[in-house]
Amino acid sequence: MLFDFISFEEFVKWYNELSKLKIFWAKPIENINLLSKEDNLHLVGVKWIVKGGIREAILAITERVDEVPKAIDSLKSYGSSTKILMVPEETPINLSLINAKSVLYFWNINARTLEPNKDVRMKTLTEWGENDVETFRRIQKQSWGFIIPKKRRPLGSHSPPQRFTSRNGILEHP
Repeated sequence: MLFDFISFEEFVKWYNELSKLKIFWAKPIENINLLSKEDNLHLVGVKWIVKGGIREAILAITERVDEVPKAIDSLKSYGSSTKILMVPEETPINLSLINAKSVLYFWNINARTLEPNKDVRMKTLTEWGENDVETFRRIQKQSWGFIIPKKRRPLGSHSPPQRFTSRNGILEHP
């Protein structure tokens, strides 16, 4: 059992669905295997399908603070593979060891959940200016704690608009 409530088979199903989000620690999967299972430490090998081929990752999963140093040591032997440490949120970790951080929560679906904030006002914009963009950035930073700026293409690197004509329902490029 992983996380004291989920079998490895259930974890694989869950991780496979999660991988559809293409986040930094879960990408589309080619293969996933349980590499080792000790009392409170599981090592999981994953092969992700990424642009340009296959990338290997190792997940070290533990719920016990005293197992974290062992988990970190276990990850060191996997060379150039992406290394992911999954531990409870309150686990103290030396942040100099990591280059990205994410939080994942599990909860009982029968548990009472928090009430939504109903005082939020929603507004649909079809156009916006730089002041609005600054507001968007501030809200994202407050909500997520970071901002991922939109990638800008160099001037002139965009493709000119394409024109297509339709003949009998078939699109053709003139």
